Amino acid sequence: MSKPGCKPGSSQALPPHDTITEGDAIGVLLSNRPARVWLDRADYDRIVAAYGTRAWAWVETTRYVRIRPSRTKNLPVARLVLESDGSGFVHFGDGDRLNLRRKNLSIQRHREQGRVVRRPAKGLFGRQKQAPEKSSSDVVGRPRPFPAAPPLVKLPATKVRMAVPTVKRRSPACPRS
Repeated sequence: MSKPGCKPGSSQALPPHDTITEGDAIGVLLSNRPARVWLDRADYDRIVAAYGTRAWAWVETTRYVRIRPSRTKNLPVARLVLESDGSGFVHFGDGDRLNLRRKNLSIQRHREQGRVVRRPAKGLFGRQKQAPEKSSSDVVGRPRPFPAAPPLVKLPATKVRMAVPTVKRRSPACPRS
């Protein structure tokens, strides 16, 4: 008989993450990248007590670290560190999105005249693409004119017919009917 075990598809407890302690900071190894996210020991202990150590992962599309305490919840770790209600956006002081120490994080509110300019992040991705320079024709509020349509090609008035010769082939073994 085989050994009893978990059925396929059932959830299993994940092992705790590899951590490195440096002074008052803890480096947690991400589950989907070979990199570490650094945060203060008090914040790490509070988050682990509330949510456990499951699935600390880097989200490439939005460039943030999240914790997934269950299959239906994704929580950004930076907001958990700041105990934020979700308003505004998280500003990373040194631009490194893997540095989640409290002294590096702050909540920036959206300003009435425009957004606060953010520095490019230094996280787990390559070089940032340069934003295209705006020309004098890029005026806010005015729609751009459509490019000129190509000229229409007129078909000839009379139809051109081509004669295609057809050859009927008969097999010599088949009699004529």
